[in-house]
Amino acid sequence: MHRPTILEFYAEDHPYDPRRPEDTTFEAILGWTDTELEDNRDYIQWLFPLPERSMFNRTAPVLTKEVRDAFLEDDELRSRMLQAWERMMEFYGFRIEATDESDPMYAHGMRVNITRVNGWIDIARRSWLQPRSHNHLRITR
Repeated sequence: MHRPTILEFYAEDHPYDPRRPEDTTFEAILGWTDTELEDNRDYIQWLFPLPERSMFNRTAPVLTKEVRDAFLEDDELRSRMLQAWERMMEFYGFRIEATDESDPMYAHGMRVNITRVNGWIDIARRSWLQPRSHNHLRITR
């Protein structure tokens, strides 16, 4: 049985866009600059899939029960999703910090503090703190 593409993307660093294989892997996206994250629109559905089909991107993956169960059962998949979340929080001007130094940040049931980074208001104004920003849809994922 073939694994769904979203799991290949997360677990095997499989590119979501075969026309740009070196630029659209999980690891490549985490290394993108804030400008690249702002300018590209299709990666967010790969980092954080939803259970319904995208109205804007017909090739975006859909979160199925099989995919959800794989993430629930696999610590590495969850860890990578948390890395994606941390990168997006950084993009929006926030920092994630563990509340207890003895607990690994990516442990199941983690507790974290989310704080603003220096220059937060400038970051927010350039990306999401403006009317009708496409980033509002990204944030709600």
